[in-house]
Amino acid sequence: MNGLLDLAGKTAIVTGGARGVGKATALLLAEAGVSVGIGFRSREEEARATVREMEAWGVNAWAQAGDLGNPKEARALFRSHVDEAQLSKEPHRECSTTPSPLSTSAASTHT
Repeated sequence: MNGLLDLAGKTAIVTGGARGVGKATALLLAEAGVSVGIGFRSREEEARATVREMEAWGVNAWAQAGDLGNPKEARALFRSHVDEAQLSKEPHRECSTTPSPLSTSAASTHT
């Protein structure tokens, strides 16, 4: 945890988390104690590397491929979130999404 923000016990999904702003967001959340899933379209190796970086902070992290423009693949991303939350024994709570007006990335956090 970075000392500035304590979000231990929370879970988030960051789309586009393999690089750029999405990766920076995912790493910041992980450093704050959040279990983070990242969605990616085609950069699997970069996504897996980001997962390893997040796991170094001792949080649950995972990556799921998919295109959010495809409803079936979008559901799979959020289903992986539910599955990972259950595996880490976190209680499942309703998700809300906050799309970024500046990119195709969106962050999903539990409330």
